[in-house]
Order: sequence, then C-alpha cells, then structure tokens
Amino acid sequence: MTTTTISLRLRLFLAFGVILFLALGVPAYYLHQNLGRTSENEARDGAVRDLRSVEWMLSSGAFDSLEQVNEALRELGARMDIRITFMTLDGRVLTDSGVTAERVESLENHLGRPEVIQALDGEIGLGLRYSDTLAQELLYAAIRTRASGVLPEGIVRIARPQSQIRKSLDRLYGQAGWVYGLG
Repeated sequence: MTTTTISLRLRLFLAFGVILFLALGVPAYYLHQNLGRTSENEARDGAVRDLRSVEWMLSSGAFDSLEQVNEALRELGARMDIRITFMTLDGRVLTDSGVTAERVESLENHLGRPEVIQALDGEIGLGLRYSDTLAQELLYAAIRTRASGVLPEGIVRIARPQSQIRKSLDRLYGQAGWVYGLG
C-alpha cells in the first residue's frame, strides 16, 4: 500500500509540474516574442520620426554655411541622443554630428550602406548593425533630400543607439525569470 501512495504522489507532482510549466511557459514565450517585435517596431517608428524632424529642419534653408549646419546638427543630435549625418548623392559625408568638423573629410564614403542605397531608391532606408566608429549597435534611418540653402541634394541619415532598448528588455526578461522561478 505504501508504494501506491508514493506513486500517486509522484504522478500528482509531475502533473502539477506540467500544468505549472504550461501556465507559465506559454505566456513567457509569447511575451518574449511579442515584446521583442513590438520594441523593434517602436524603435523603427521612432527613428523615422527623428529622421523626418531632422529633414524638416534642414529643409528650412536657414543656414549660411556648412559650419552652421554642422553646429546645429551637433546640438540637435546631442539633445535627441542620435547621430546625424548629411552626405552627397555619391556618398561623400559633408557633415556628421558624431565627429568634429576637421574629421569629417576622413570619414569613409557611405554610398554602399544599405540604408543609403534604399534612400537613393526613393524609400526611407532602415538598417540595424554594429558601428565600429561608436562601438555599439545602432538603428540607422536615411532619406533623400532636395537641395536647400547651402546643402546640395543629398541623403540625411540618423543613427539611434539600441543599447538602451536591449538593456531594458534584458532587465525585464531577468525579472520575469525570477517570477517564473519562484512560481
């Protein structure tokens, strides 16, 4: 009679374990899939909004020199926590908020970058990749612009750091892991 009781307890314990796994595992998987996709979409939408704002500012034609454009982009980039680059249609960088004006000429040509190629085709170019210059993962967005004031027709591109989004997701997953572990 003792062996039947242990066997029944073991079966109940295993059944409870399966039910607990299903009750917690399925929602955790859904949360992981859905939250990652949602945060990626929100990051892309935010990058496009930032890009449109920068494009609007540059289209005002209110600048008398490239140095004024560079200073305005540097200040705007710092306030928005983005990097802003303006390049000619052949990929030559004219100004970049992430580097000094003296260093702009030493930047490599950006013509082959995926988001720049998309922008040249008339689309809003988007790309996510690691930046060797800034040593972090960045979300890039680029759009073709018309000539305005001192700026020729070209491409304006912004880059948003993705490290903060990744850290927030990792922290949330870690907290959810503790909750599921205690459950």
